[in-house]
Amino acid sequence: SGMNWAKNPRGYFNDANLDIRTDEGRLELRRRLFKLAADTVARVQDVGGQGIIVWDIEGGEMPHAVTYLGDPRALPDVAPEMDAVADEFFGIFLAAGLRTGVCIRPTEIVFRDPGNPARYPWIKGRYGHCDNDDPVGVLADKIAYAKRRWGCTIFYMDTNYTPRRTPDGALIRKTPGGPPDFRMLSPEEIAALRRRHPDVLIWPEFQEPGYFLNASGYGEYHSVGDFA
Repeated sequence: SGMNWAKNPRGYFNDANLDIRTDEGRLELRRRLFKLAADTVARVQDVGGQGIIVWDIEGGEMPHAVTYLGDPRALPDVAPEMDAVADEFFGIFLAAGLRTGVCIRPTEIVFRDPGNPARYPWIKGRYGHCDNDDPVGVLADKIAYAKRRWGCTIFYMDTNYTPRRTPDGALIRKTPGGPPDFRMLSPEEIAALRRRHPDVLIWPEFQEPGYFLNASGYGEYHSVGDFA
């Protein structure tokens, strides 16, 4: 992520020479994506898997921690070359009988305004994350978009934190004028999201026991092999 390659700003296939600015380059991107999908279907079926997550369908234009946008709704604006082929890409998995999913976050993506840099002073690149006072509503909207467009039913929730607020909605800050204090989404909020979308599986990056009535949890297996 954040490689700043002029030809391939979203870093697809870690190839600085893949030129998505040209018709030829976009055709090559499509060819590689569809081969990746076909190879992935074969591997998932070989191990008896049930579905796939496209961790960051928007690509990796921004450095960590902005990399994982977790907002499929932003795809047309942040990665039009991927937006043009994403439906066919997900269709390969759906046609194979696999479930599909994407990464979501409780933030929204906002674009830096060159004419008003003070509006989002934390944004260093083209766009960045912005917290909001309705994380459940934002997450539910993202899930609805991915369900409607790509049939997604499995969702990894990255960075499931939101700013602390007073009862009247004002931000609670660590120091006067400083950054906001953050809290993990509550079990009640996870339950509310499940009520909005009872037909999907969600697994947040961080968990507490109350989550597991309505969600799974993210974890990793390490040192099990390199499948590159």
